[in-house]
Amino acid sequence: MGELRSTEGAKDANGHSEEQRNTVTRPARAQGNPDKDILNSMFWLTFPPVLSIPLALLTLFLQGTGDRQAYSGASLLLLGSLYLFVSATYTLATMRESALSRFSLQLIAQGIFINIVAQHLGTYAILPWAANATTIVGLILLAGSLIRTPATAAARTSLRNPAEGVAPASGLSIEDIPTPFLSASEDGNVLSANGEMLKLLGKDVSSVVGHPVTDFLPLGEDSVSIQGQQFSMGHRQAGDVFHFSLLERGNSGGGAAQRNITVLEIVDPETLLFTKAFGDVRIPEEISRASRYRRWLSSVFFRVEFHSLPGMQPDTARDNYFMTEFCKFVKANTRESDLAFFLGNRQVIILLPETPQQGAKAVETKLTQIPEALQQHMESSPSKAVVRHGSCFYSGNYPFSFDQMMQKLYDSLAEND
Repeated sequence: MGELRSTEGAKDANGHSEEQRNTVTRPARAQGNPDKDILNSMFWLTFPPVLSIPLALLTLFLQGTGDRQAYSGASLLLLGSLYLFVSATYTLATMRESALSRFSLQLIAQGIFINIVAQHLGTYAILPWAANATTIVGLILLAGSLIRTPATAAARTSLRNPAEGVAPASGLSIEDIPTPFLSASEDGNVLSANGEMLKLLGKDVSSVVGHPVTDFLPLGEDSVSIQGQQFSMGHRQAGDVFHFSLLERGNSGGGAAQRNITVLEIVDPETLLFTKAFGDVRIPEEISRASRYRRWLSSVFFRVEFHSLPGMQPDTARDNYFMTEFCKFVKANTRESDLAFFLGNRQVIILLPETPQQGAKAVETKLTQIPEALQQHMESSPSKAVVRHGSCFYSGNYPFSFDQMMQKLYDSLAEND
């Protein structure tokens, strides 16, 4: 794995290499990428019933003079149901970008279809046998995909380990990292890859984990081109594991702070929300993206204040516990597409892409319904917790900045007092 070590480069006064300080951001999702929108809208061309049409015509052309052996009604119902079930599974796997082998599902569906048509038309005897073989191969490939997928889940080890100076108890997974990211062992094989990396590579987990990292990323380079997108590439070492992250090159927009963020600076270890450092870069990017594509962007803001009761000293540890638990409550009740940031000073902001103003109000109302355990904590001594809240809506139709968003959120706090 000496090739990986050679990319480490010079270190600064704090002992961090240039790659360790690389900024990382999440690549534009499909809604912000017109090319991906077109590709996703055309996936129906691979829908099994669509591909079955030319196969039916080919089978008709190969119709022989043999006796027809039409299936009984019960058998035809069973095979037809299996065909529709496999087709539906293929559609769901495609829409959800599942790691399930879609090629194997396609083989199973077409094998069943050709078998039905070939038997009914009385084609050459070899054709039904070929259809059966196709179905069996598809089943074998599907079984292999199902066997390999659970094994890869174990590879999604926590990034927070003693080598990185972070408590393993926090349980941060690579899926919490909103950037294409993978880890490799010292011998150069991929140990794990998050969903963003798999989506970018266009592969499932079984096609990445266990393979040489050089099959996907060029070592010793500071940039890489994947799927027509340009990325800056950074890497850092933690013990015998090497972590690679990609940063999409381009205008971050909105006057974003151009600073370097290590992978573990993206998520706050206590609250599991995104950090202020990451928010200073990501929030202006989301505002810029909303403006560029004329799309809605809503935000919800919370600020927790503690007021000590008369004659009692504040309990900082108790207050911090409430703040941490409140952030975890926010994290557990936000959608996967939403971005929740802990800004410090007991402030939390949630970005809601493509969400109307009414949607932001609904989220704000939902998150003010604090669980009973925390509600009791709010009223208990020695200090009382007050959760102030507000929201903001941006239509994407006029210039807007991060500072303007924060000002509107602060104004909204005052309006709700």
